[in-house]
Amino acid sequence: MTETQDWAAKYYAEQAARKVAAAAMFERNKAAIIPALAAIGISSVELAYDGMGDSGCVEAPSYYGPEGTPHDDPETPIELDEFKDRTCEVVRKVKPLSDALADLACEALEIHHPGWEINEGAFGTFRVDVAENTMVLCCSVRTAEYFEDEIAGDA
Repeated sequence: MTETQDWAAKYYAEQAARKVAAAAMFERNKAAIIPALAAIGISSVELAYDGMGDSGCVEAPSYYGPEGTPHDDPETPIELDEFKDRTCEVVRKVKPLSDALADLACEALEIHHPGWEINEGAFGTFRVDVAENTMVLCCSVRTAEYFEDEIAGDA
């Protein structure tokens, strides 16, 4: 193998390992967040996101109590896993619940819709249903079409 092939093989192997580690980390973080939400009386959470042109953002979470009544931001600290820098090494960090939920939404996007912030991008909603112990990622991917017609002959 050439040096370039060695580098490429190593890069793709690291990316594959990171994808597996990210999926496992997402499940651990989900298992930590849902009970924390239940403990403070939150039944569901929604976060909107939007990305394009090489950047993206996740909006602040909207919290709902029983019967869908709006709930104030609980500002509860929670400890979750995250990658250290750009490695596969996982570290534990304590952060506000709203930041943890935004990070979890970004993790879900990177697992299920990598590149959601690139070019035309994507937008949607990340929902957490505490009673059902589920998280749903609704994603609308933007696309662009390009047409080129060759017109020959006399006009």
